[in-house]
Amino acid sequence: MKIQRYLLRNGIGEPFGKDFTRKDTYDWRWYFGERGMGIRPNPSTESEEFYHGFLVADDELLIRKHDKNPAVTRARKNGDYRGMISHDQFTKIDNLNKLIDIILSQEETPVYLTSEYQHGEHPRILTFSRIKPSDELYVPGKILPVRLVQEIINSCE
Repeated sequence: MKIQRYLLRNGIGEPFGKDFTRKDTYDWRWYFGERGMGIRPNPSTESEEFYHGFLVADDELLIRKHDKNPAVTRARKNGDYRGMISHDQFTKIDNLNKLIDIILSQEETPVYLTSEYQHGEHPRILTFSRIKPSDELYVPGKILPVRLVQEIINSCE
């Protein structure tokens, strides 16, 4: 399994979709629509560190599939770990499991920035999709390896 990351060509991205829903938790805005699922950090150190650099960093994505405590974590080359860990929030547990299902349901998951706006301005939604983005707006970036794990490093939790 792997993530194919796509970079914006000119700062304008595809809209996330006309019909989507958004759920907010303490650290994330979660988007759900026909394009897939997207995330955007609320101001919290952990979520911002997971989000920033996601499309360009040399790291690995670790996934723990679990009914009560799922996790999606970036394992960086410097030994640092930043992730989305779920402990007690039902909404976050449900959202994380949906994100994990999208990633695990395909051999290669396209990930790219989309916009809340229909003209594609201010693309900030990190979108995990089943649909490859437009070649006109995006260029393929680095592959992000994905690995299923039983345990996530304690410093993340």
